[in-house]
Amino acid sequence: MTDKVLSVITRLHTTEGHALDLLSRTLLSLAGATWRPIQPVIVTQRFSQEQVAAVQQLVDRFVWEGHCQPLILNFSHSSPGDHRSALLNLGIKAAEGRYLAFLDYDDYVYEHAYETLIGQLRQSQSAIAFGLCVAAYAIPTVHGYKLTHKDRPWANQTLDDFLVDNIFPPSSFVIDRARLPNGVPLIDERLTRLEDYYLLLSIRSISTFDMTCFDKPLTEYVIRRDGTTTYQLGIEFDTAENINAWQTSREIIKPVLQKLQVLRGKPHQTLTTLPAAGMRGTQPPK
Repeated sequence: MTDKVLSVITRLHTTEGHALDLLSRTLLSLAGATWRPIQPVIVTQRFSQEQVAAVQQLVDRFVWEGHCQPLILNFSHSSPGDHRSALLNLGIKAAEGRYLAFLDYDDYVYEHAYETLIGQLRQSQSAIAFGLCVAAYAIPTVHGYKLTHKDRPWANQTLDDFLVDNIFPPSSFVIDRARLPNGVPLIDERLTRLEDYYLLLSIRSISTFDMTCFDKPLTEYVIRRDGTTTYQLGIEFDTAENINAWQTSREIIKPVLQKLQVLRGKPHQTLTTLPAAGMRGTQPPK
C-alpha cells in the first residue's frame, strides 16, 4: 500500500455510442486534480482486444505528470451477464494506494475534491470522508450529451437518512484503507444494483463517517435522461428485468441494513424505494 497514492476505480461496460467521449471528460478531471499522485484504475467487462486498445489509446492522450500511469483491467468471466460488483472487487484488489475512491465513467470531480477529502481524513479518525455531490442532468443530442441544469438533491441529508436510502453518490467519498485493518470490504457479487450502498453499509458497521465536508460541492454526478443508465434518481425504467434486479438486490442488502438500523436505535424501515444515489452505468452486454 503506497502511502500518498489515491487509487480511483472507474468501471466501463462498453465503448459504443458516446462512452469513450464521456470517459475522456472523467479522465481529464483526474489528470487535473490537485491531489497527487492519483492511480486511475479502469475496469472493463469482457472487452475485445480492439476495445481494450481503444481505451488505452484514450488514456495515452492525457499527460499524467505527477500521477501514476493508469491501470486497465479487463474482467473476464465464462458466462455473460451483469458482473458489475465483480468489476468493483477486481479494482479494489488491484488498487495500490492507501486512499481509495470511485468515479463513474460519465462523472467528474472538481480539481480540489480529493485534496479536500484526504486532508479531512488526515485530521479525523474515520476511515471514510464525504463531500457534497452536485446532480447534473443531461439530454442526448447528435453531438453527445448536453447538460440542461444542476441541483443539489443530497444537501442537508443526515446519517439517519442514509439508513433508509443511500445519500452518497459514488464519487462523493474517499476511503482511507489504513484505517480498515481487515481491508476494504468486498461487495456481494450477486448484486447487480445497490452495490455501492452495500459497500458503504459494510464500512459503516466498522467505522464512523466523517461528514465535515458534506456541505462543500466537490463532484458532479451526471444523470442521463434517456434511459441509457440503470439508475436515475428515483426513476426506474419499468422493465421486468430491471424491476427484478432491484428487488433481488434489496433482499440481499436487507440484513446489513437492518443490523445498522438496530445499532443506530432506529426502527427497521424497509428499503422500498430506490436509494437517492447510486453507482450506475450502461447495461453490460448480454
